[in-house]
Amino acid sequence: GLRFSWSWTFSHVRGFVRTVSVHNFGNEPAHIDLADGLLNLINGGVSRRVQAELSCLSDAYKDNVYDERCGLAAFSLASLVSDKAEPSEALNATLAWQLGLDEARVSLSRTSLESFVRGEEGVFPRRRTGMKSDFILHASLMLEPGQSRVWYIVADVEQDHRAAGRLRAELMNDKASLERELSEAGSAMNEELMGLLGASDGLSRSALPLHEWHHAANTMFNIMRGGVPERGMTIRGDDALRFIGTRNKAALAPAVALLREGTMSHARFVELLDSSGHPVLGRLAREYLPFTFSRRHGDPSRPWNEFAIRIKDKDGSALVHYQGNWRDIFQNWEALGLSYPGYLESFFSIFLNATTLDGYNPYRVSQDGIDWERPEPENPWSNIGYWNDHQIIYFQKISEAIEDRYPGRLASLLGRRAFSWADVPYRIAPYADICANPRATIRFDEALDRRITLRAAALGSDGKLVPGHDGEPRLATRVEKLLYRFSAKLGNMVPDGGVWLNTQRPEWNDANNALAGYGLSMVTVMYMRRFARFWLGLLESSPLESAELAAPLAALVRGQLAALHRLEAETDSTGRRGERRARLRKRFMDDMGAALDAYRNAAYAYEGLETRVPLVRAELIGYLEGALRLIDATIGANKRADGLYESYMLLSFSKDGREARLQSLYPMLEGQVAALSSGLLDAEASLSLLDALSDSALYTPDRNSYLLYPERALPDFFSKNACPPAVYERSPLARALVDGGGFGILYRDDGGIVRFGSGMANAHTLAAALDALAADGRWRESVAQGRDDLLSAYEESFAHARFTGRSGAMYAYEGLGSIYWHMVAKLLLSLMELRQKSVLGKADGALVARLDAAYVRIREGLGYRKSPQAWGAFPFDPYSHSPKHAQAQQPGMTGQVKEELLTRMGELGIALRQGRIVALPVSFLADEFLAEPAAFNYRDTGFRPASLDLRRGELACTFCQTPFVRRRGDSGIRMQAILATGERLDFDESLDERLSASIFAREGLVRAVYISGGA
Repeated sequence: GLRFSWSWTFSHVRGFVRTVSVHNFGNEPAHIDLADGLLNLINGGVSRRVQAELSCLSDAYKDNVYDERCGLAAFSLASLVSDKAEPSEALNATLAWQLGLDEARVSLSRTSLESFVRGEEGVFPRRRTGMKSDFILHASLMLEPGQSRVWYIVADVEQDHRAAGRLRAELMNDKASLERELSEAGSAMNEELMGLLGASDGLSRSALPLHEWHHAANTMFNIMRGGVPERGMTIRGDDALRFIGTRNKAALAPAVALLREGTMSHARFVELLDSSGHPVLGRLAREYLPFTFSRRHGDPSRPWNEFAIRIKDKDGSALVHYQGNWRDIFQNWEALGLSYPGYLESFFSIFLNATTLDGYNPYRVSQDGIDWERPEPENPWSNIGYWNDHQIIYFQKISEAIEDRYPGRLASLLGRRAFSWADVPYRIAPYADICANPRATIRFDEALDRRITLRAAALGSDGKLVPGHDGEPRLATRVEKLLYRFSAKLGNMVPDGGVWLNTQRPEWNDANNALAGYGLSMVTVMYMRRFARFWLGLLESSPLESAELAAPLAALVRGQLAALHRLEAETDSTGRRGERRARLRKRFMDDMGAALDAYRNAAYAYEGLETRVPLVRAELIGYLEGALRLIDATIGANKRADGLYESYMLLSFSKDGREARLQSLYPMLEGQVAALSSGLLDAEASLSLLDALSDSALYTPDRNSYLLYPERALPDFFSKNACPPAVYERSPLARALVDGGGFGILYRDDGGIVRFGSGMANAHTLAAALDALAADGRWRESVAQGRDDLLSAYEESFAHARFTGRSGAMYAYEGLGSIYWHMVAKLLLSLMELRQKSVLGKADGALVARLDAAYVRIREGLGYRKSPQAWGAFPFDPYSHSPKHAQAQQPGMTGQVKEELLTRMGELGIALRQGRIVALPVSFLADEFLAEPAAFNYRDTGFRPASLDLRRGELACTFCQTPFVRRRGDSGIRMQAILATGERLDFDESLDERLSASIFAREGLVRAVYISGGA
């Protein structure tokens, strides 16, 4: 009959606050023995570096004391951690205290927890030195039926003696005020969080609270990654000016003259700056996002990724700021675009403005500009290169979202010069060098990096953009930006194989990091198809007669089109298999490589960019159509015999360099997701693919979900590293090495097995060891004759040619036997997109029912559909992965949340087409309709608390902060919009464009929308 709840908050005054409550719902008194507290607190004077690298050393300095008179513990150091021959006093402490459990005893040692578990009396010394810092409460409570207890544990870092003295006085003399302050702070924090959730459509009401909580958790984590607008579609003029001054100092004065209003709508802000005729202001107007609550995120191995949600400046004023790595922040903005479609064009502009002349992107984006990785030779995690995974599909999803809400807007502005270029100081190597070593293809231009730094210091962060003749950022049209990005991918396309991963960073799943070099991405090819088909359709319907391109780009497009035509002509006579195909494949790569070399040579020197060359629309359409034919043929060539599609392929060249050879890998889940998303497969073919997926080794029935890759058994330590006996017998060099002592290269173990030396970590180290041995004249001839055999034996032993990276060498995260929930959610979303497309296309009802059944089957494997025992955690929380040996791991900050926000809208039957909000029939909600009347509490478009009475058989959510109520019923779909004036307007299946646009703009014109039938 006991129910516990707890929360963690950060008070700007008190620091970390843990609130715990327990309530007795039973009919009998309840006796509770409890231990609760904080472990391993960081003492005052311990820096981040010391904690990360020298925590064991800092433990030796720790001096922890508890003042029983007031209940305050201080965790300090006897001296600052230093090896200098001089004293250095530590005069700050971490302070910890509690309220609400006056009868509690406090222990500074975790050994008291061990005693508590054993039912023994713990130790409670008032001072502990030379060990980790713990603050643990022990108490016994008696709760009568209906009675509750609440207590608080509070801690804060770097507090001096003055702060400690004040707190001691408060604890001794005014506990009631302190407890009231903490309670009010907790309520205020809860209200603030509910406001953030309400502002982002995270609140809903149904018969299944777990679904409500799961949706709320997804929403919260999504905005923590990508941010949330500070004031909806309203911006502060002073912050917009701060942004403009940070980006471009020269643009600040004209902006000040224009922005005289304290607050204004985002639309008015863009209109004001756009109509000024100032190209810099027009570009920055579309880039400004008044977002807050965003944290740094991404690979935790990178030093810049320090967890931080900055919502206040040092002076306590509200902070508008976002930051994130490229691949994460745009995916979270995709989901945020559901709630804030008015910012979609800003997402679009930020994406394009930060792309490079060679078609790629920097590593990080923030409100202050862009940044990139620099060489760090001493850092084993450092490896510069273009992170272009997700590049095509994230941009494509944003583009489709704009077209769905604002049809025609993208096509109408294709020829306008309004986009900048990121001047990232990377230089891609010439094509011949890439072929010679595909893993060393990016050169860091230190001189350019210094020049960019000087430009940014003088101009602002716009100095990191490619400059024009006047020193301001050089601008390009939307068509140019699209073509640069697509041509970079197409230029690395290997027919029948995929996009060549030759920019030193992974193209898609970074757990497959070893594929950067000799890997080919079919995943990218499939998303290129979706991209090309979409933009081809817009071009065909666009009023654009011709597009003026920078001369080097025009030459690149025409060169690539010529290569496509030549490939098609020669394919007709050679077919698609065998050595002739391998030679033809390499000739196509050579043609594309030459075209890219010529383009990059000009672009890196900024030559010819101002010379404009017109391409008529027919040429652009022909280019995309030719690319699509190659893409479709390549996807078709990569359908496997088991019905799945290849995700990645391996590339190798013949010794004479005239043939490009392909080798397949094992199937991967991401390839199936991409195939479903490509648009190539109709509903029947998609269902066949899903059946093949369920029958494959990717499906794990015990967890009712899908692995990233088939589980494979790696050889254990005793089994691995055996030189193949046949190779040893035929290799004089191998026998001579073993007989001569091995030289660290080969040896025979006590069991008679010939092994490679423990220093032979890969073929490069083996080759280097053989080179060193060959320097000895006595071994030169033997090494020359036996080198290839020994290298082949090494490859046969370890199969490094098929090594994919971390994914094939670890047992958690994205590794062997792991479910990576983000990819499962991508699978779910691809099926929801197909389902919506089929319903809108008036597909047969039986076919839609089969799609629904397939969708539910995938959804049932997700965590929030499982019990706590099966999930291993709170089911409503999203988690990163589930390794084979454990349950859900790494809560919260996973890209899965984006996909599930999008699928949830589909489950509710809300779709967007041609500028209208459309209601679709759904079969996913049968158990969610309310059995009894209830209230739906939400935040309206004015961000005020509001409530809507729901009847039996209804459920509710918000969309753009407008309540949408779905009513159970299998009749035809009807929609009713209730306006703020009280007027009711009825529609068949979709709202009109006027009301839809008003909802998108959050104008408050529509009070609520009711959907009847179809569920």
